[in-house]
Amino acid sequence: MPAADDVVPTNRRVCLVCQEEYGPEQKRCPKDGTLLVALVADPYIGKKLADKYEVESLLGSGGTSVVYKAQHAQMHRTVAIKMLKAHLVNDEDSKKRFEQEARAVSCLTHPNVLNVFDVGVTKYGEPYIVMEYLEGNSLADLIAKEGRLPLKRAAHIFDQACSALAHAHKKDVLHRDVKPSNIMLMQTDDDRDFVKIVDFGLAKLRALTGEFQRLTKTGEVFGSPVYMSPEQCTGKKLDGRTDIYSMGIVMFETLAGKPPFKEKTSIETIRRQIKDNAPKMNDVAADANIPKSIDVVVARTLQKNPEDRYETMDELRFALEVALTEADRKPGQTLRATLSKSVDVLKDPRGMPPSVSGTGLMKTLKRRSTVILLVAGAISLIIIAAVLLGHH
Repeated sequence: MPAADDVVPTNRRVCLVCQEEYGPEQKRCPKDGTLLVALVADPYIGKKLADKYEVESLLGSGGTSVVYKAQHAQMHRTVAIKMLKAHLVNDEDSKKRFEQEARAVSCLTHPNVLNVFDVGVTKYGEPYIVMEYLEGNSLADLIAKEGRLPLKRAAHIFDQACSALAHAHKKDVLHRDVKPSNIMLMQTDDDRDFVKIVDFGLAKLRALTGEFQRLTKTGEVFGSPVYMSPEQCTGKKLDGRTDIYSMGIVMFETLAGKPPFKEKTSIETIRRQIKDNAPKMNDVAADANIPKSIDVVVARTLQKNPEDRYETMDELRFALEVALTEADRKPGQTLRATLSKSVDVLKDPRGMPPSVSGTGLMKTLKRRSTVILLVAGAISLIIIAAVLLGHH
């Protein structure tokens, strides 16, 4: 912790269980009865971190971490620095989860993923991550301001987000918290919606073993209920298809103006994520006129069984591209040279038997093709044998 001279008490108290803050008159948390702990004034603002980052202001604060705006003293570059909240520095699990996030994001190099410049630990034992400073708004801000987005604008955002997540998955990193507020939109010279995926705070490195796996073991539930996959809600083992489901929720909300499942309580929202099928987007936003091809793609991402979704983010990107082409297709026109594969990715999963849509559909088609080839081969052999016998 910083030196005692830097620590200034405040009149705020915090619950170490739920992270809620209260006034000085509150002694125990009204939610769980935990004894509240006094907060202190931020000791880093106006100081230099790691002898090179001049901390200017507090950008934001979440459940377990804070983010500062700072200047690199030598390079004169504005950066964002993420640190654990002071009262969690001595919590080993919190520290190791933070270190896991640092390890996850530091291995990602993609234009649509937030850049990480540095990671380290202060002389007081506090881990930190130095990231690029972003100026822009989140997709959540845009939806709140403008409502549902036009298809082509939304599709441009989806393509970039899927590309970034595909890169993460290829590096064995699952995001596990894909949602509109974690999709930042930057204004560049030639793009008003340049995407940056942020907040890998719940990221899981699939290659990790031992202690890091213990921190995110099967049975634990992390994430935002409105955007969580059924398997994430139930604490089951996750793979890239959990991010595909969450991306499906994001696409649904962006195009329809609201997510498919959002109840008054988190428990009810989770119950619906597990049990209820998502409605059609046009049933939620009747005047949106969302093309059927797009609705089918989103529907497949939201299948309850991971086997029934697209298998990879790259496959989802391809499906979106084909769906957009289909939406623009004039009567009489056919899809491009990839016709057979295009038809497969646009098959509507709703109403199909379990595990026959998505990946299950492709496996079923392959099995049927194999059977047909075998039968055709057998018939051919019988005909040849009959012809040969006839000659004798």
